[in-house]
Amino acid sequence: MIFPEELDDKPFRLFVQRTWHALQNNLTLTPSETEIADLIADHPEVGLFFAGREIDVQQIFADDKFNPFLFLAALREISKQLKNNQPAGIRKLYDHLLDTRCSDAEARSRMAAAYLELYHQHLDIMTPENKETYLLSMREFLNDPRSFQDPLTIFMPRDGEYAHRLDIYDKAYDALKAQMYEAIGNAKISLDMEWTELLQTLPIEWIQATAAFWKLPKRKVKRDSIRDLCKHIPSIAANHLREILSEPEIGCLKWILTHDGIIEYDALIKKYGSEEEDDYFWNKKTPHSLPGQLRHKGLLIIGRARDAARPQKIALIPRDLHTVLSQL
Repeated sequence: MIFPEELDDKPFRLFVQRTWHALQNNLTLTPSETEIADLIADHPEVGLFFAGREIDVQQIFADDKFNPFLFLAALREISKQLKNNQPAGIRKLYDHLLDTRCSDAEARSRMAAAYLELYHQHLDIMTPENKETYLLSMREFLNDPRSFQDPLTIFMPRDGEYAHRLDIYDKAYDALKAQMYEAIGNAKISLDMEWTELLQTLPIEWIQATAAFWKLPKRKVKRDSIRDLCKHIPSIAANHLREILSEPEIGCLKWILTHDGIIEYDALIKKYGSEEEDDYFWNKKTPHSLPGQLRHKGLLIIGRARDAARPQKIALIPRDLHTVLSQL
């Protein structure tokens, strides 16, 4: 299991409290307590928070505040994964961090931060645990210098054998991203689906990127971002939309609307270009293709016709947007 049902629960906090008490009073520690004590000693961001105070297991932490219990729980989960190399490949990510001259503690801290980000996303959409997707997302987070206060360029290819190993890894990584992108475009959809339903077929990274484009508040819960989008976009005046959208984008939307808001995907890419070069992680890299740009803005959904005898890949404009887009 990659993610437990709850990381920061009361039993874990009581366990940390007992371990801290034993440390302060020079009591003999059990092997499990020693593991936690070592993590506290290696990570001053946790130890300094507990120092000089009685641990309050009832303490509530705001979402934007450091929660030492939650971070310690993430560190423990990462330590377990690294010890057993489960899922297989997690140890390789850790070794790459060490190759960038990260200390052991810093590497584990960064992996714990990434783990927490993915854990919250998992709770949000409750997707089945997928080891390949987990490793891919973990690597993407670690490779983004914006994720850390003192940014480092991680996994930067170097000369010699190390660069060769990374080249092989990157090719597999790119292939997996392409597979994930394609899988989203094969979700079953239909013209009569509500816009909220259509947006639910998209991964949280895409929803967050769309919300960021429209300058909407960043939400931790996917359905909250979808609610914001469905409320905001239809309320935009047509003349303002014309300022935001490019002429090719407007032309594409008008063309699809003349077909009742639905068009064969092959016809779309033949007329407006392929999405082959678009990256899976929209929140890191905005799509280049015109279809990808419209998808990025939440105005176009790609999938397979749910009601057809032979599900055909289609592009559709949600019914909720027909009125406002028809005024372009």
